[in-house]
Amino acid sequence: MEAAVTRRPLALAAAALLLAVSASGENLPAKPAHLLAKLRARVEAVDARLDGLLGFYVRDLTTGATIELRPDEVFPTASSIKLAVLYELYRQAEEGRIDVGESTRPPLPRVGGAASCRSSATA
Repeated sequence: MEAAVTRRPLALAAAALLLAVSASGENLPAKPAHLLAKLRARVEAVDARLDGLLGFYVRDLTTGATIELRPDEVFPTASSIKLAVLYELYRQAEEGRIDVGESTRPPLPRVGGAASCRSSATA
C-alpha cells in the first residue's frame, strides 16, 4: 500500500505533463477538454484526502493550455531541486566538461557559516 501511495504523486505529475503537452490550446476540442477535466477531478480528489498541501502548475508553452492547483502559493523545493542539479551534471558530462567517473572533494568554504561558528566555539 505504501508503494502505491508513494508512486501516486509521480503518476499524477506525469499525467499532467502529458496532458498539458498534448493539449491544442485554450479552446480545447471536446475529448482533450474532457480528459483535462477528469485529470483535474482526480488531482482534487487526491488533494482532499492528502494530509498535507498539494500544488502544481503545468503550462504547454506551445498552446498556452494549463492545469494548476494552488498556482500562486509558494512551496519549499525540498529534494525536487536535486532533479535540476542532476540534469545539469549529466548535460555537462555529455558536453565533456565534467567526468562523472572522477572522484572529487567539495571545495573549501569561502565564507564562514554555521559550521565554522561551531568549530571556533569548540576550539
